[in-house]
Amino acid sequence: MPKLVHLSRSEWLSEATQFQDYSIRQAWDYGTLLAERRKSRSEHVAISDGQGIIGLADIRLKEVPLLGGGLAFSSFGPLFRQRSDHDFDNLREILNVLTEEYVNHRKLVLRIQPPVSEIDDPERISQVFDEEGFVLSDSGRPYRTFFLSLKPPLDEIRANLKRRWRRHLNQSDRVDLEIVITRDPNSLEDLIDFHNRFVDKKGFHTDLDAKFFSEIQSKLPENESLVSMTAHKEGELVAGIVTSILGNTMIYLLGGRNEEGSRCLASYALHWKAIEFAKEKGIQWYDLGGIDPDENEGVFVFKQGFGGTEITTPGPFEIDSGSYKSKFFRLLEAAYRLRG
Repeated sequence: MPKLVHLSRSEWLSEATQFQDYSIRQAWDYGTLLAERRKSRSEHVAISDGQGIIGLADIRLKEVPLLGGGLAFSSFGPLFRQRSDHDFDNLREILNVLTEEYVNHRKLVLRIQPPVSEIDDPERISQVFDEEGFVLSDSGRPYRTFFLSLKPPLDEIRANLKRRWRRHLNQSDRVDLEIVITRDPNSLEDLIDFHNRFVDKKGFHTDLDAKFFSEIQSKLPENESLVSMTAHKEGELVAGIVTSILGNTMIYLLGGRNEEGSRCLASYALHWKAIEFAKEKGIQWYDLGGIDPDENEGVFVFKQGFGGTEITTPGPFEIDSGSYKSKFFRLLEAAYRLRG
């Protein structure tokens, strides 16, 4: 019978590489730093079936002092994709084990925003959660993004770009830009103020900013470090992007540009360089990092130009024991949202 096992950091780092749906959002250092920001704590657990590890989950815990109960939340977990015919059977087993531990035993509300590593995942994942007794949560909202397949040859990917996007890329190719690619632990320091000025100018909000990712970068092991790409014209930094490459997917995390970067269309050159870089690493998908056509139409149109597939991740899903502790936590959470 599958069982839950707590892992050390070194064990987690070793096991996580076996999962295609591994991402920065389930990285040990990301989880612990985010838990600190959220005034909660992380538990990194594995689910073993006796033959090996079939799943991993970074569970962020927010418990009610004295009375007990609270929330166990997995963001873009549990990891279950191992390129096996049994992946979705394993997901069922993983959910059963997590429910037994966090709902039945600890009387917490278990909330899960599952990972997506293939464009056909959402419907199949939703079916498993529904069959295992989970319901859609009214807390939080699904992650909406574009997934660009990196499986075709580069010339085919380029040909499938939207016409306007491809035209701008061609124009950026004619500009004398120096592009620097690095995974140096201090590589994001130069982008903090640069990114903040860009965000302020555009007037949109980012929950996790460049400073957060810079702090993570200083903690990540070398094989998980973020990829920073910067464009320079005549020695001046004009644009930059930051991506993460783990599992089978590259994720766009943040970027920015100044007026000169906009004029020379540096963002197009940087994203194309990122695609080339990921292709060299054998990565299959480019997750363009979230879209909101209502609040940020410009970014939506830019990302739409890649010619990828728009997907909305299923969930978040949740399940609870129906105990008074679960009910009390829901009342507290609802009151907190009202105050916010």
